[in-house]
Amino acid sequence: MEQYPDAYQKERAERFGVCKKTIWQSLKKLGLTYKKNSIPSKNQRKRQAGTSAKKTTV
Repeated sequence: MEQYPDAYQKERAERFGVCKKTIWQSLKKLGLTYKKNSIPSKNQRKRQAGTSAKKTTV
């Protein structure tokens, strides 16, 4: 983890010669989270656009 902090679970599994599920279970057991997607989903973009574009009525 320290040497390759941005590696995907698939890459870690290949490096250690195990399946992705083994990596997932090990990370879960250690209390570590997996790499998250940095690109917001369509729903997240809609919510962000909706909150910043709110109109105020007088």
